[in-house]
Order: sequence, then C-alpha cells, then structure tokens
Amino acid sequence: MIDPLSGIPANIDVQPSARKLLRELSPEVRTLIFRLLEVMERSARDYSIPIAKTELVTDQDPEEGTKRIEIRQWVGLSHEAAMDYWEKIGHSVDNWIVQLPDQAADQLAEWVSFAIYPKASDAAA
Repeated sequence: MIDPLSGIPANIDVQPSARKLLRELSPEVRTLIFRLLEVMERSARDYSIPIAKTELVTDQDPEEGTKRIEIRQWVGLSHEAAMDYWEKIGHSVDNWIVQLPDQAADQLAEWVSFAIYPKASDAAA
C-alpha cells in the first residue's frame, strides 16, 4: 500500500531526516528511488528471500558535505547468506540501471545507495 501523502510504500520505515531529504529531491529522483525499492523487493521474491524490514535513512558525509538516501533492507538470512544475496541483488540492480537513460543513472548514483543486513534483530548494528 502507498502512503497517499508521501508516495512512499506503507511498509517502508522512513527516518525523519530521510523524509526531509526526499522532499528536497526532484520528483524524477524520488521516482527512481521508489522504482529501485520495487527492483529490490522483486529480487527478494525471485530468490525467495524473506524481507524482515526496509527503511530509508540519510547517509551523510560531513567531509564532503554530501547527503544521500540509503535504502537499508534486513533479510531473514545468516550474515554469510545475506552477503551472498547482496551480490545477487547488486546484479539485479545493475541490470536495471543499465537500462535507464544516462541522466537517470547518474542521478541514482549521486543520490541513492543501498545495503543488505542479516536478520531484523541486527538492525541496531
């Protein structure tokens, strides 16, 4: 289900700083983020990977003065299996990105990253 005010899927946790950054991004970049979430969820389904939690956070680099959205996804796998899955999902994401127009791919690289973590209980790590 999609939140009608933000356009963010209701099952995604969004930190307040990430919500603020999303509002500052162009509609095109927000759409790319939502499409990337769909690619990640579809990949999990394709590999029968249980998603325990997905959240959007702000990843800041104070030295470079940059901010970006990081998609964090916790999966019901051991650490080793989650890292193997991270490689698989990386290939799925890469295959999707190469089909995007160059400008969209550049915007995605500038504003978005993702990470995969094992088990929801490791969310604090």
